[in-house]
Amino acid sequence: MRRVSSVGGNYQLLKRLIPAFILFALCCGCTGPSVNNNAVFYVGGNWMIPPSFNGNFWAPGGTGAHKSFVFEPLYLYVPVNKEFIPRLATDYSLAPNRKSLTVNLRKGVYWHNGTAFTNEDVRTTYLLGYIISWPIWEWLKLQQIELVGEHSLRFHWRESITQRELIQILSYGEICYCRDLFGKWNDQIEKLLKEDATFWKTHVGSRKSEKATKHFHNISKKKKEIRDALFRVRPDLPVGTGPFRLVTVTSDVQRLVKFDKGWSAKTIDLDEVRVIRVPDNRMAWAVLISGELDASNAATPLDVTNRVLQLNKKTKLGTPSDMQEFGFMFNTAKKPTSDLAFRKAVAHVLDRKVITKVAYYYSDAIDDYSTGVLKSYRHEWLDDNFLATLTKYDHSLEKAQKLLEGAGYKKNEDGAWCYQDGTPITMEINTIPNSDWVMASEVASTQLSSFGIKTRVRADLPERAGTRMREGDFNIMAENGTDFRRYGLPEMSYRRYFGKSGVISTATKINDVIKKAEGVAPEKLVRKFDGHLSERETRRVVKELARYTNEYLPFLSVYEKRLMIFHMEGERVAGWPADSAPLWTAASSGIEAIFTTFIMQGKLKGVRQ
Repeated sequence: MRRVSSVGGNYQLLKRLIPAFILFALCCGCTGPSVNNNAVFYVGGNWMIPPSFNGNFWAPGGTGAHKSFVFEPLYLYVPVNKEFIPRLATDYSLAPNRKSLTVNLRKGVYWHNGTAFTNEDVRTTYLLGYIISWPIWEWLKLQQIELVGEHSLRFHWRESITQRELIQILSYGEICYCRDLFGKWNDQIEKLLKEDATFWKTHVGSRKSEKATKHFHNISKKKKEIRDALFRVRPDLPVGTGPFRLVTVTSDVQRLVKFDKGWSAKTIDLDEVRVIRVPDNRMAWAVLISGELDASNAATPLDVTNRVLQLNKKTKLGTPSDMQEFGFMFNTAKKPTSDLAFRKAVAHVLDRKVITKVAYYYSDAIDDYSTGVLKSYRHEWLDDNFLATLTKYDHSLEKAQKLLEGAGYKKNEDGAWCYQDGTPITMEINTIPNSDWVMASEVASTQLSSFGIKTRVRADLPERAGTRMREGDFNIMAENGTDFRRYGLPEMSYRRYFGKSGVISTATKINDVIKKAEGVAPEKLVRKFDGHLSERETRRVVKELARYTNEYLPFLSVYEKRLMIFHMEGERVAGWPADSAPLWTAASSGIEAIFTTFIMQGKLKGVRQ
């Protein structure tokens, strides 16, 4: 694979692409002053090209950058300050036993087709969420969605819900299924839910039995029948309650106009949103350089960033935390990364500051511990005394050499590290073709090869990378690891690291390693988060899992990702909030959801010519 240059190479490539993108923007009508003195906001995004595009959000071809402008959740949750920002809901009350939740909805809300919005629409969306396997239906703890009048709902659970489950029920997804279009399956789904819940009520603890397997396949078949029928409903355009209504979709641009009957219409100072189709980072870089976007969050190398800012004086760069860490997974079931000493040696070889500087310059390098707790949140969960008991993975070739020699590895005459039998070690770093992931992998490969561990990079399409992970066909793989997005809770990271279906646990096979070494199953610790732990017990569990994560090293954190928010101030819109605005930490709901919220709050205003 051709090596990607970190200095100059990206910009030289873009110099050849920019003229084509300027022509593309002109054809879309995206340059120059807004027509008819309208205030228009330009962003980049992706969607299926018509005729594949359709208005059913969950059907193939129905997703896209328009989502957050067209649809709304009950609340938008801000993890850094634990705030619920009301959208379609106005307030909620949780019963003292945490088994019932009453949510009051806004009155005077309309769908884009003119239909009045009611609690039945929320119920319809949540019932269809059962068919699509939304996490709110996990283990069928949610028993009933009761309609209270026209503008309230009451959710009932068979067990007390946790904070994670409260966040899920109030903010997990958009209310996107108008009952007029999608409500015909409600009765059928409720019957299926009752059948499903009745079975598990009498078969608690027997999920692996023959009866349970038969029941699961029966329910799955019935769900698929409804799902297939649901997917066949494909209106030309989506119908939502959001502040903008999608009116045209082409292969190049989505045009959305302000929804005058929207509940927040009076505070919105924009007339239109236009989404330019930019399906990957390199295209986004070119459109940014040509000045055609008012906002973008494309990960951008330093040379391109400098050119964007030099050529567009009104463009500013904000870098709030993305609430997740990028790094490398180790396969603990395949040589040589199955050897803990080898994994630790690799951690000492890799200079994560250099990798970060090249791959994602504005992110925060992590060159000490790999705990599963977001570095910027460590002070809340892991004290200095605890951290001092952990292995520190600083960049040290001397430590790496001692670890390898202590484990019986030797260098041959060519300076290559060899297995104990004298066979030279060769490895691959697998990655999907995200620009920053590829650059990080290339730098890591160079550092390992220079140290004597011959390493190359293989970039696979996501589907192939997923197959490699499932089959264990890798040694090291680029991946996002620690993840505090959406919830701001360490339990979500540890579900990835050690949960039964966690991305990292299933790929690395780390649970088997720890169970053999420690006699405990980390997965059981993770399941403790499903109950109501005291604060003291939660911290104890977090520290224990942090120790396993750091000492057995299924994943090496390289940097805490920062969003790169390019925003043009004063050209077509003005009023961008500072990096410190808590709302940025909700970007995992989609960066467009943040843009939309600023618009609805009246903070982001149009600049009319």
